[in-house]
Amino acid sequence: MKSRKLTVVSTGVIAFFLSGMTYAIVTDDIPTSEASPASTTTYSDFVWDYIYSVGGASGVAVSSYWLLTAKHVTSGNIVIGSETYYLQETVAHASADIRLARYDKAFPGYYPIYTGNFPGIPGPKSDRLTGLMVGYGRTGNVLSSTTYEWHGSSTAGTKRWGDSLIDDTENDSNIGDYFIQYFNTDDTNYAAGAADKDSGGGVFVKSGGTWYLAGTMVAVTSSNSSYTGTVSVRLPSYAGWIVGVIPEPATAFSLIVGAGFLFILRQSVRQHK
Repeated sequence: MKSRKLTVVSTGVIAFFLSGMTYAIVTDDIPTSEASPASTTTYSDFVWDYIYSVGGASGVAVSSYWLLTAKHVTSGNIVIGSETYYLQETVAHASADIRLARYDKAFPGYYPIYTGNFPGIPGPKSDRLTGLMVGYGRTGNVLSSTTYEWHGSSTAGTKRWGDSLIDDTENDSNIGDYFIQYFNTDDTNYAAGAADKDSGGGVFVKSGGTWYLAGTMVAVTSSNSSYTGTVSVRLPSYAGWIVGVIPEPATAFSLIVGAGFLFILRQSVRQHK
């Protein structure tokens, strides 16, 4: 594991910055980031309907009654359309920054957990998976092809998406097993980075024609005052724990059929709520 200096911060969650089909600044393409990814050719088969705003942050449905978010996010009731879903209980992982939350009625749908590998680490970028990121965090500005910054807190609370290559896998005692998606507008058409209020949002990968939830966003990497990438809990490491918590036998199999914030770290990690 690489040596990283971790500094606890107070609050936060994650937000996306899109570059569209060019290396433009993210704010130039906010309409694309706030429309369904299915409106693009690249992600025409991705359904983003089962990612929700929870606890002032983000969360993803992973079974009929259970939502997965970051452990440092305080779960609460959620509203889907005009209907309120009432929180019944939460179960936090003992060491990883993830939490399951159970609600009083079934969600309209949910995502299976990815249990496959992350190729191309280390290795050529052409072998790496692209992670589609969805959360309710702030917008921001692209400072360079590899760095970005956040806008004010009033820009959080709207569902947005973007993408980035999954570049590295590591472990940290405060986060658990995780992967990093370094921000780089040269790597993908919809370059994204996490920001305040995206914690608990999902990173999705496509395998065998199916979209799987591969990561839970919890932090960002930092270089001085700008941000360089997104840190997500690596869910293949915790698929067994998720299935063990959710007492739905019929659902458990489908959950693991996958193929097969706040900290600062310099190249640092900053966790978000």
